Amino acid sequence: MRIFAEVLTIRQYQYIFLTSSIMSHWIKYFFAFLFTVCGYITANSDSKNIILMETGKPFTEQTWFCSGSGNELQESLIKENWDKGARITSVSYGATGWFVTMSKNTGLTGQSYSYTSSWPKEWIEEKQKSGYAITAVCPGKSKWFVVMSQGSGYTSQVWDSGSISELKPTISKWWDSGYDITHACYYNNNKWFIIASKGTPYSTQTWALRTSRDEMKAWIKEMWNKNYYLQLLEYGDQTYFAVVCKFNDGRSPSQTYIISDESEKKFIKEEWDKNK
Repeated sequence: MRIFAEVLTIRQYQYIFLTSSIMSHWIKYFFAFLFTVCGYITANSDSKNIILMETGKPFTEQTWFCSGSGNELQESLIKENWDKGARITSVSYGATGWFVTMSKNTGLTGQSYSYTSSWPKEWIEEKQKSGYAITAVCPGKSKWFVVMSQGSGYTSQVWDSGSISELKPTISKWWDSGYDITHACYYNNNKWFIIASKGTPYSTQTWALRTSRDEMKAWIKEMWNKNYYLQLLEYGDQTYFAVVCKFNDGRSPSQTYIISDESEKKFIKEEWDKNK
């Protein structure tokens, strides 16, 4: 099987967060996440494309590449872009295989990752001793891809897995202890994996679970009207999970997003054309 790879480098303008699993092309906007925490490319069984776009990110250049369905992570491309000064800012697994975005001017210094068939508990603990924190995470192809970085600002992290109803009291306990949700992904049999961190840029958070696209869109609109900003939007097992936040520094980024069963190219081009 021929390994399919696409690489695209773009200069600074805006920032795209891919948060639902499948993604193909983007042009003048930038990925995240995770993005940040607000920006993930995630996968789901019925192929929802979820793209969150946001202005005001500091990235000066970004590159993305995907392995192609069923293929392994393109580790050589990660090393190649590390050597150019870029850092991993978003990871996902979906119809395009492993999808990785890397950015410059992230503030991240050292970076390392684990690509293994089980959760790398001992590796994480060893990295934490050297000041690393989890900055991206995604399950796929019966493996866990976990990225840890220095310079994220995170001072402590906790995580747990289960259904959202099982995790609800845990999230409340985290908030009471000064932690904020920074990563979330659906991975198996109604189970979600959520990471919370201290040292985030968020002053407050809230979250919602909705089973229909229209219900989630209505909730996000309500939160925007209350001056919250969309941080995470994930999809799994016919359920949408969203986190919104306010920022410590009072920033107010402009945001737009799409949830689609079709190609996101037209949406991205339209948003690009608006901001020429």
